[in-house]
Amino acid sequence: MNSQNFFKNLSLAHESMKDFNVGSEEARLKFALEIALKLEELDLQNRQMALAEEEGRQKLELNYMEAKLKSLEMRNKHNLAEAEVLKSLIQSNTMLKSVWDNANINKVNALVGLFNSVMNAQNTSNLKSWETIFNEIKNACYAIGADTDSKNNTNTVLAAYKPLLDEISQALKEAEFDKANVKQLSLIAPKLELLKGESMSVRAVCGFESKDYGFVYEDKTYKSFTFLFEAKEEGEFLLKFYALDDKGQRIEDEIKISVLSDEKRL
Repeated sequence: MNSQNFFKNLSLAHESMKDFNVGSEEARLKFALEIALKLEELDLQNRQMALAEEEGRQKLELNYMEAKLKSLEMRNKHNLAEAEVLKSLIQSNTMLKSVWDNANINKVNALVGLFNSVMNAQNTSNLKSWETIFNEIKNACYAIGADTDSKNNTNTVLAAYKPLLDEISQALKEAEFDKANVKQLSLIAPKLELLKGESMSVRAVCGFESKDYGFVYEDKTYKSFTFLFEAKEEGEFLLKFYALDDKGQRIEDEIKISVLSDEKRL
């Protein structure tokens, strides 16, 4: 208790009682004492609320920074893994292409060897299909370094594995390490149960900067980080707070507040 403020409020309340027909000096002092105690209680509640808000803000910021650090660590590991996978993809793709190229190179060598053997033997009369062989050589040469030849024959080995390679590449592009599982905003209320006629201040604490935010209560939006809830009638009431994060995604938190009569409150 702040004794200086308490006695100051007590003195002001006692002086104010003189303007009313309260009765005896003892009665005025009693009323003044009750007022001073109530003011001290409200001041204590405000300080507790401010402390809870600061603790909540620091906790959210700590969780947010820890998640951000973890996200960066995971991103670094992912980048290293991605580099290794891409290296393997390039090697695999090169290997699959080399199978096709080597097959066509061997085909060219065999046909050229056959062609040279016949020509060296000066037995060209037996090489009736020399145009066909020559075209086969051109076709095989055309296919080296490409995925198809001049006859539209395709590299079947590469075609068979291409869907798998594409799937791995797409998975790398879609990999995400963010803070989706981290609570980035929170509502702080002194209590979740009020008597009819009471009121309390509810504060929102956000772990990121946002220009689009607000409380949502009974289908109305209030752009503020503080909301005064008034228990006007009995029942259960839902209070929400939303904000757009750095990615423009809507983040929400909510609390349910019960308003009871004196008879129903345990």
